Amino acid sequence: MGKKPAESVTKPIKAKPVPLPGAAPATIAPAAAPATAPVAAAPATATSPAAAPPAAAPAAPAPEPAPEPVIEEIDPNSLLPSAIETKALSKFKVSIDEISAFKSMIDVVSYLVDDLLFAFSKDALHFTAIDSSHVAMLAVTLLKEYFADWQISNPCVFNTQVADFLKIIKRANAADNVSLEYDGKSDSKGDKVAVKYVEVHMSNGKSKRKFKIKGKDIDSGFTNGMEIDQALKFVKGFLEKSNETRVRFKIDVAALGEIVKDAALISDIVTLVGHKDTKTVTFNALGDTGDYEVSMESKDKDSEIRDFKADIDTETIYSLMFIENILKMGNLCTEVTITSMNHGPMLFDFQIIKGKKAVGNLLYLVAPRAHDENMDIEEEGEDETPPDPAAGEGSEEEAGEDEAGEGEPPT
Repeated sequence: MGKKPAESVTKPIKAKPVPLPGAAPATIAPAAAPATAPVAAAPATATSPAAAPPAAAPAAPAPEPAPEPVIEEIDPNSLLPSAIETKALSKFKVSIDEISAFKSMIDVVSYLVDDLLFAFSKDALHFTAIDSSHVAMLAVTLLKEYFADWQISNPCVFNTQVADFLKIIKRANAADNVSLEYDGKSDSKGDKVAVKYVEVHMSNGKSKRKFKIKGKDIDSGFTNGMEIDQALKFVKGFLEKSNETRVRFKIDVAALGEIVKDAALISDIVTLVGHKDTKTVTFNALGDTGDYEVSMESKDKDSEIRDFKADIDTETIYSLMFIENILKMGNLCTEVTITSMNHGPMLFDFQIIKGKKAVGNLLYLVAPRAHDENMDIEEEGEDETPPDPAAGEGSEEEAGEDEAGEGEPPT
């Protein structure tokens, strides 16, 4: 007799799992009337489903996990302007609410160049840096949605010494509201309009601080011998060409950092190998003390590498020194998209996310190492174009003969 009532409890729970097991009998009106009669009350409690222990009811099904938020990423080529535009200046003010992330970007730039050119457009802030050997190049775009406040009416540029700017920005605390402001006085230099100075304001409700950073003259828009507009054109060209012969994948910045630490124990260079058919990426290093290798396969969203795409098999050597610098972006981004061309440059694409939407990105381009492992990094990038790995040994001797024969300094 005890088993049949248990079935009557199980069936309504399957049909309607929301009510608790003990709450269903409360809706049965006939069982409530005999409560005043002692004779009728006994069988009511004996046969009532409420007498069944709550533990007999099956557990409610576990809720389905919430779907992961979909991040709206940006095509990196669509963010880069074709050229830096400048007009007559007016007052401007931009406020930064995530100062730690902004510090990380400036910190990365400080390892590449001495001077930094900020280019403010109506909708975004752009800045580009190229190291003196032309081995690494960086291009940053921050849309106006990245900033807490954006008040710019005309495009303008501000050139400053990055070390001085970074020292001041580092004085800002996480609780500070930081803004970059200019009063509108201009100093025209050719077709570029240079900002004489920028005020950095920091306030937290208890105090207000103001730093005034002087701008530097702009040498026809050049930074380390390469014009900003040329740099932007070069990056855009690489993005278009990399769609033809390359391997591309996503990896967590933390995981990439561990790979770099492991490889650095063996050598100062690392070889990245992409396998089209197996959807795997291998990093390996070879040195006097031994060798190192790590291989990762793209299977699903939980794999170490994700969103793997390859047109051909690739194998290229890169300097760990220049990869280590960009790992500071781990303070800003959790993952990075890497594009490596066969015997060509490697591009890091960091999408800067705010909420569920990308509001900017940082592109970092690294030229490959020559196959001669004894070659110093400074000997690779004397030209604006990435070094040709097919040049092999003897390229330095040939260059020396040319210089001796012509007797002209390199341009």
